[in-house]
Amino acid sequence: PMWRSSVKVGDLIKDKHYPDRLAVIVEINSEDEGLHCLVHALDGSGYHWITKEMLYENCEALNANW
Repeated sequence: PMWRSSVKVGDLIKDKHYPDRLAVIVEINSEDEGLHCLVHALDGSGYHWITKEMLYENCEALNANW
């Protein structure tokens, strides 16, 4: 899908509402229920799965074109 090609493993993202919260996309997984990204939060809170909707609505890419 077009969306998957626009984000890549290694992209640095930040939360639009909490700009000091940064994360790196470490895995992209396409499943029946939709596309998900595993991100590693740089605040020490670990790894989190997020949906593409969460990514586009709540995050900004710092080093990607999307």
